[in-house]
Amino acid sequence: MLSQLEKICNNLIKVAVWIAIILVFSMMALTIVDVLLRRLTPFPLIGVYEITEVTLASIVFLSLAYTWSLKGHIRVDILAKRVPERLKAFFNVISNLAGIVVFFLISWIGFWDALYDFKIGLVTDILRIPLIFPKMLMAIGCFIFALVIFISLVKSILRLLIEKS
Repeated sequence: MLSQLEKICNNLIKVAVWIAIILVFSMMALTIVDVLLRRLTPFPLIGVYEITEVTLASIVFLSLAYTWSLKGHIRVDILAKRVPERLKAFFNVISNLAGIVVFFLISWIGFWDALYDFKIGLVTDILRIPLIFPKMLMAIGCFIFALVIFISLVKSILRLLIEKS
């Protein structure tokens, strides 16, 4: 069952990262065009800053789970180097539980906030982009991240139980 959940999470991570890659590329291309238009003509693109703001948050949250799967997050190893393996595994369990709670709550609140913003028609100032899109991408990214942390938690608990026996 764990391997099936892991496979599903890996597929979700791939989709999320591809969306983030497309957003990064689009943001870069739009910024380049805007800079060129500002230099070559008196007519810059309207709303590039707004689009950049909207996509940047989505890129960050969609990339969290991928970074975790690469073990790319920053860790503070000052204490971890000095404690026994069992205590290190215990700390991993506690930090994973905290991560699951935090990112699941961000996902849950972000999802309902996005729906509320859609209901009241909340949009950006200049281009009138509905804010449901970046908020929903944030909620999806945090949910995938919570799932990945959950898998890591289960693996940590299994390691802790195997070491105990």
